[in-house]
Amino acid sequence: MNKPGLTICGVMSGSSMDGLDMAICSFDQNQNGSVTWEIKKASTSEFPEQLITDLLSCYESSSSFIFSVEQRFSDFCVDSLRSFIGTENLDYIGFHGHTIFHEPQDGFTTQIGNAHHIAQSLEIPVVAQFRNKDVALGGQGAPLAPIVEQYLFSDYKAFLNLGGIANLSVHNNANVKAFDITACNQPLNHLSSYFNKKFDDNGKIASSGRIDEGLSEKLSLLEFLKLKAPKSLSNTWVQNEFIPILENYDCPVEDKMATVVDHIALQIADSCKLIQQGESILVSGGGVHNGYMIDQIQKKLVHRSIFIEKPIDLISEFKESLLMGLMAYLRVNEIPNCLASVTGALRDSCNGIIYRSDL
Repeated sequence: MNKPGLTICGVMSGSSMDGLDMAICSFDQNQNGSVTWEIKKASTSEFPEQLITDLLSCYESSSSFIFSVEQRFSDFCVDSLRSFIGTENLDYIGFHGHTIFHEPQDGFTTQIGNAHHIAQSLEIPVVAQFRNKDVALGGQGAPLAPIVEQYLFSDYKAFLNLGGIANLSVHNNANVKAFDITACNQPLNHLSSYFNKKFDDNGKIASSGRIDEGLSEKLSLLEFLKLKAPKSLSNTWVQNEFIPILENYDCPVEDKMATVVDHIALQIADSCKLIQQGESILVSGGGVHNGYMIDQIQKKLVHRSIFIEKPIDLISEFKESLLMGLMAYLRVNEIPNCLASVTGALRDSCNGIIYRSDL
């Protein structure tokens, strides 16, 4: 199947729980195989508080509750997309869904969101379920971002994403290594709630605290940090392993936030040993707007002359939506969109199920 020029709305619901990110993107492919692209417009639809609470509760709830949440989440997606798309003519929607379980070591990963419902409601075909085939092939089903980096940001060799979870990708020609590093915005947003804030604006709260060495040591002992790539994290891990350490440790919340930022920076710096001295790292994700965290990461990298670069805001904020659009584009054109060198799968694979709107 060859459909080179397509307009696709990429849709991402990430682990930071800040809303539904949507980006209408155009893709085309040159004769040499390179992909040209443009983000035509993008927006975030903020989740209602109750939906956030229910999504966070799914991993420890009954199946009937999960299906109920899935339907409400799907209705929210339909309403948000209908308002965002307006009169734009789309060929497809690339829909990630919201991850509630990610346990590739046990052979499964689950993203909720009824793609049939979205396709029929909007009368636009939806491409979804981008992780399951890779997991069936023995992979982690993550990270997915290296494919967008390979096709759309080939001028860089290193990429850092500061989302709910921090992850790193390093491209050395055909050899790509990518993996999750540690929790990032999720615990910081959790701690910000003690100040009745959804997030720590520019890291102001964290910068007012001090690093607690005892807490820092406890975080450094997390078993996941000792694992070698390929490896990936889930929201469940953050909720069950990371956040309880913060909750059970006695020190001011400001100090907890400062310590978490320092932990993130230390783990990133350690992971960046894979990057050659003098390289630049293209950083994306919501953490880009946390100036204090960016400064702490940069301080731990400067001795190796590794410097962080930020893309324009539209790409920084909607890179994962752009990724979903590209994943759908590659799937429709039957081109592999999941890299075995990244996930540990038996082979590269073309992931995604196409939910038709006309049949």
